[in-house]
Amino acid sequence: MSQFEKFKTSSDAAKHAESCGFEVIHGDEKTLLLDIDSGPAFRQFELNRDLVDQLVGIIDYTVWNSQNSKHHVKLKLKTPLSIECRLFLQACLGSDARRELLTYKRILEGEAEPSMLFRPRKWGNKWKEPSMQNQANPANPEWATEFDSVDPRSSDTFATAPPAPGRGLQNLPWLR
Repeated sequence: MSQFEKFKTSSDAAKHAESCGFEVIHGDEKTLLLDIDSGPAFRQFELNRDLVDQLVGIIDYTVWNSQNSKHHVKLKLKTPLSIECRLFLQACLGSDARRELLTYKRILEGEAEPSMLFRPRKWGNKWKEPSMQNQANPANPEWATEFDSVDPRSSDTFATAPPAPGRGLQNLPWLR
C-alpha cells in the first residue's frame, strides 16, 4: 500500500504531508506531475518529452529528488488539458502507473483535482506514518537523515528548459 492510499482523500494526504514539513504541489489544467520511480522510467520521460512538447507545448519543467531518492517532475504546459488527458500524458512520460490509477480512482470518487506531489521544504524532512501525525516534530533528532548534509544547490535538484514549443492537443476531440 502506497502512502497515498492510506488516506481517505487527497486533502487528508496533503494535510499530513504539510504536517511532516513537505510542500504540497498541486496539479492544475496546465501542469503535469510525474512520480518517476526508476532509471528506465526516467529514460521514458526523456524520450517522450519532446513529443509531448510538440502535442501540447511545454513552457518549462523542474526535476527534483523525492525523499526515497527517486524523481519528481513538474511540467508547465501552454495548453489547458482535462485531468484525464493529463493522467494519460503523465503515464506516457513514465510516471508511476499505480499512482496514476489511484488518482483516476479518486476522480471517479468525486475529487476534482487529486493529482499532487510532495517536496521536502528542507533537507532532512521525513515522512511519518499517519499514526504518528501528532508526534511529528522536525526539531526531534529522530528526523535526521543522510540528506541533512546535502547541499540543496547541488545537482540533486535542478531545473531545465524544454525544447522549442509545439502545438496543442485542442484539435483532438477524444483528448478534451
